[in-house]
Amino acid sequence: MHEPHSPATATADTTHSRGRRCWARDAGLATLAPFPASHESIMARLLTLIALFAIGWWLWRRFVRPPRDTRPPAAPKTQPMVRCAHCGVHVPQNEALAHDNRWYCSRAHLEQDDSPEQR
Repeated sequence: MHEPHSPATATADTTHSRGRRCWARDAGLATLAPFPASHESIMARLLTLIALFAIGWWLWRRFVRPPRDTRPPAAPKTQPMVRCAHCGVHVPQNEALAHDNRWYCSRAHLEQDDSPEQR
């Protein structure tokens, strides 16, 4: 028959809660046990697992995504500038008003410069 452990033999015996002997503790290698029970080591394993997951996710996203276009955006098209025949202000040619091979910045300047008394 099996005799129950007495308190004196329980303290001398190095067993786990499940009744198995801990070979690492017996050999003085408790720090090399496969699953240490300290909270710091559990936290370190958890942080390592999270870091490995993050690195794996980053690598997966890097290789799955299409490459980004790293070219700088195209410079805006330059437009020729013309000088107003009345006031001398330079304006883009597409915004200027043309009359008799002369350019004007506004309708008012076109009408003022086109008056018969100035000719």
